Amino acid sequence: MDTVKSHPVFSSPDFSVTPAELRQLFGRRDSPLVLDLRRLPRFQESPRLLPTARYCQPDKLTEFAALNVNLKPRWFIAFTVTR
Repeated sequence: MDTVKSHPVFSSPDFSVTPAELRQLFGRRDSPLVLDLRRLPRFQESPRLLPTARYCQPDKLTEFAALNVNLKPRWFIAFTVTR
């Protein structure tokens, strides 16, 4: 089993992850915390959410972290929509 530091995601200069790579990370003991950081209107207009993702408005990230101190992932993946 790969460790987090040896995972191919971290060898990328921009630390991006493909959908296929993300699928492989689900269900692992060291699986990442997935944060959905879409702005509220974009989040509300979409019926979809990534498996295991937690939603957080981008401007509320500090509050989210303070309220979820019990979440101690080894790493996390954040995603947003640019349009």
